[in-house]
Amino acid sequence: MSALNFIEGYMNGNAWEQLCVMCYRMRYQNEHYTPISAAQGGDGGIEGFTQCGIVHQCYCPEKDYSDEENYEHLRDKMTRDIGKLHKPAYIKKLCE
Repeated sequence: MSALNFIEGYMNGNAWEQLCVMCYRMRYQNEHYTPISAAQGGDGGIEGFTQCGIVHQCYCPEKDYSDEENYEHLRDKMTRDIGKLHKPAYIKKLCE
């Protein structure tokens, strides 16, 4: 029996992100995990971070991609999102 059997059926991106944030809140409660809401001007692909420097990002494929397609989507998303972190104005916005 898989540990993830409690997840039944398809999870859209929002449901997956909510599950990930709940797990990270529990795991990093002592490190003051801070979720970032996409509704507040965009999260830049980052779902949250801790005060000790851990950044959390999750990704939910839009469909059942092949391994190669999934790799390409993940690579492209991370490249775009990491590029945003190199902009000081973006980091300042997240910390406000």
